[in-house]
Amino acid sequence: MGFEIDQYVEDLKKIRAIIDAGEKDSAPAEIMAELKRLESDTEYERLCFEAAEPSINRSGLPPKLRNIELNDLVETDGNRDAFAAAKQFVKKSHELLQQGRGLFLTGPAGCGKSALAAVMLKEVVRHNTQAERLTYRPARMVEYDQITKEPYLSKEWHLSSKRANNSFTETIHARFIQTAKWLKSLRDAMNAPLDPEATKYDAGCYLHESTKLVVLDDVGTEYPTDWAREQIYLLIDDLYTAQISIIGTSNLSLNKLRDVIGERAADRLSEMCAVRVMTNPSWRQKS
Repeated sequence: MGFEIDQYVEDLKKIRAIIDAGEKDSAPAEIMAELKRLESDTEYERLCFEAAEPSINRSGLPPKLRNIELNDLVETDGNRDAFAAAKQFVKKSHELLQQGRGLFLTGPAGCGKSALAAVMLKEVVRHNTQAERLTYRPARMVEYDQITKEPYLSKEWHLSSKRANNSFTETIHARFIQTAKWLKSLRDAMNAPLDPEATKYDAGCYLHESTKLVVLDDVGTEYPTDWAREQIYLLIDDLYTAQISIIGTSNLSLNKLRDVIGERAADRLSEMCAVRVMTNPSWRQKS
């Protein structure tokens, strides 16, 4: 679960209470102790976590996968290698995204491939988001003598905030594509009275100009027609050319996938992605 941004406000209220309750000359030391905690790396990570949420919400994650976090997944002997590769990918994602490197997960239906891919998408976005940092400090109000009009510092302490130099919020865009549904949306769009060229990626697959990661979920479940192979190749080739990283999932091994999506698309995937096999049985049958 995400951090509540309201908690940040509550922490500031606690500092305000310290100011109000403490001795006027001793309050700043207590305040500074609270501010040091508030501006720690952990607090900054929390702000980055919150700043990443809009991008995650626009990624197209299905509702069933939207609220799954890493702690919700169970590590077993059958998925331990995939879990380790996923965690390593997130850790090194800044470098791997620049190189267009990815990860392809294969295994039987229900073994947790899609859930792990969804968690990776969210963690990669969070890991590559920088939030605006605010610094807080105790200060006294400047007041003016009613008679002389001279300025003086009030005895009352208050909390002032200041944005860090060159502060900004920066994140990446990611996209979760359910391959079979994406192909259906393309097919439906082509049957509509629209320019076929304009529907190439508009239907169900809008890629933002700053997209750095695309999840291709359940590759190979579609019926292997020449048209489907061509559309999948065009998408994968575009991602390959633009160096956009792919996290893929399939019930088929990469070798068997060649018969479904074609040699060209499979070759692109094998070049871009490290492959990890998940062998644990279906979680759906256990629930």
